[in-house]
Amino acid sequence: EPSEDPTEPSEDPTEPSEPNEDDIIYGDVVITNRCVTVDIPVEKAWEDTNGDIMNPIVLRLYLVEDSTAEDGTPIRNVSFVTEVTLSKATDWKGSFSNLLIPDGNGYYVVSEEPVPGYQAFYEQETMRITPADGIPVTGVRVDLNDGQPLTVKVTNAPGTELPSTGGKGTYLYTM
Repeated sequence: EPSEDPTEPSEDPTEPSEPNEDDIIYGDVVITNRCVTVDIPVEKAWEDTNGDIMNPIVLRLYLVEDSTAEDGTPIRNVSFVTEVTLSKATDWKGSFSNLLIPDGNGYYVVSEEPVPGYQAFYEQETMRITPADGIPVTGVRVDLNDGQPLTVKVTNAPGTELPSTGGKGTYLYTM
């Protein structure tokens, strides 16, 4: 029976299997290396009071690897991994699938591509990272080894309108 825990291998490692060409064989002992993968489910919620049908949105996944240089300087490498598009047709749900569990000080960050007129709110604590393209993004850290829930939920609410103060407003800044 498959494990409900996404960090567990999908096959039972105690079950004997036929050796393949990548196995190491020492007499009667067969050493098989298996790649354990996980999924990160994602979900989108809209807080839109006027009932508009929203366009699809894109969630991006980044791999963050923290290390330390020989002189003690912290090093952070941020790499884009993949993206998933959520829409009404997908019931605003999706998954980053078949991900390798990062080694050592690595973890994933899920971030939403900004939606004009809306502000993203994440159920989990957020952090700011800067990928190789130099454009900072805010997202949720998903550490697969700390027991936190693996489903990332993003809620968008309409942006708030600035109060009218009798001045020129934001017209000059939005032209």
